[in-house]
Amino acid sequence: MELSVAGVEDARTDSRRSIPERLAQLKTIEQGWANLHFRQKHTLHWPQGHLWELYGGVLARGVEISATTRGLAFMRLPSAAEGSPAHTWEHVDIGVNIRDFAIDPAQDLAVVIAHPVTVSVCVSLISLAVFVTLCGPTGRSRKYSIHLRAMSSGGNHPNASDPILSCITGVSSPNYSFIIQVMGDFLAVLFHTAIGYLKAELFIWNWKTGRHLTSLKASSLASDITSVSFLSPRHFIITMCTLPDQQPELDVYDFLAEGSSEPLLVRRYQLPHVTQDTVMLSILTRSDPSPETSSLLSTTLGSSFCSAPSSRLLAVSMDFRIREDPPQSYVLFVHHSSLLEEVESTSMLNDKLVRWENWGPQKTRMMRTLFNEPTWVCYVHGTRYVRPEPFAIIGGAQLCRLRMLDFNQLALRRAKNLSTETSTSPSSSASSSSEEDEPPFHSVIVQESQPTIIEQDESVFVQRISTALPYREVMSREMFPYVAVMINQDCVVAHKWDPGTGDFMSEVEFLCI
Repeated sequence: MELSVAGVEDARTDSRRSIPERLAQLKTIEQGWANLHFRQKHTLHWPQGHLWELYGGVLARGVEISATTRGLAFMRLPSAAEGSPAHTWEHVDIGVNIRDFAIDPAQDLAVVIAHPVTVSVCVSLISLAVFVTLCGPTGRSRKYSIHLRAMSSGGNHPNASDPILSCITGVSSPNYSFIIQVMGDFLAVLFHTAIGYLKAELFIWNWKTGRHLTSLKASSLASDITSVSFLSPRHFIITMCTLPDQQPELDVYDFLAEGSSEPLLVRRYQLPHVTQDTVMLSILTRSDPSPETSSLLSTTLGSSFCSAPSSRLLAVSMDFRIREDPPQSYVLFVHHSSLLEEVESTSMLNDKLVRWENWGPQKTRMMRTLFNEPTWVCYVHGTRYVRPEPFAIIGGAQLCRLRMLDFNQLALRRAKNLSTETSTSPSSSASSSSEEDEPPFHSVIVQESQPTIIEQDESVFVQRISTALPYREVMSREMFPYVAVMINQDCVVAHKWDPGTGDFMSEVEFLCI
């Protein structure tokens, strides 16, 4: 019961701990998140680089040699819950000029995208045979090699039948960006470039067998694919940056559909309509860990608990602009289960479109934000979302409060039914205790009767938006000198800014629950 309410699984990796001891540990962790009570704070040296990743309790970065990224460095996060310190290791040179990478510690997997070679696809008029030749900068395509390495050794991954996957994209732009997602045996790589070029391409493989499963091109959709996230062991969701005369939406595909060489569109979720003079600047989905992650991750890292596959929140960040006005930023939250319910219950319908009014108001929560973090995007884990809220500038340093939203519906219902939620506000706590006695947090629970309202005349939308997915908000009283924060199973990773160098500091702080 306690595991289900917390939205986690018990790895049962520590035989020295009895069930009552593990239960006490779970309650300590949950209370820590409920109150943003950090039992430990560690400041560790971690040089900043152009490439980085946070996943599965491991922070990773690219290691540069003569301004070229050739290696990988890893840090297993410290844990107050497990009583374990940080552990670091690195491979200075893995023999590849690294363009981007991703990791899956549960499978000891590092997915490394090498810098591409430019190619052109030529057709012989005599044999009509298609062949690939190396060419100069006038080539129209690029061939990418994707190396499957073991995080532990830096060598080829032993479970990969072919340790190097390859693909050819139809774009020669050097400004390509990548989104890399791993879910069990499946690997998805999205290649995308500047908005408006309709050049994004998505490839999905079974990385263990090396088999290419499916591909999806933006040119066939008339919109740019900007992000991808796995929703289930057979579904993924994409966002598309729409043109001025289009409406934003979320598209769910089945990439294992029988009898189809392409992914099958199974549902299209409409987002709120925007005005005709509104331009979408960006739209991005984030959800961690992947739906198939289970106790294997805890076993690998020695953790007692991990987020249950059923406890997954999708955060959709959106940025818009109207003419020359300042950009407007929004974030929308929805559970994986809400999107999959519609897919599974009406999978045979010919009409794939789900209108906003039929799903958004009750199954999502949309909020306006000061900005959407463009770089440190690991702000979601399980059903929790964290971000820094700018508060004040003191002594030249920007101070913030930590704000955490938790969309765990079982925990919310338990709190409501048992009436045991301890909720205070700044005014009530000030009247009942001194400043020294106040806890370094306050929390408030928001139920269906308290929807978030975005007024039409103050936004980019053509109508008033009301969304009511319940959540619990915790805001720290303590102020921190952070400009970016990320979240993992039982830790917040925080970054500071150095105004002297105009870059992030090389020390990273770890706030452990």
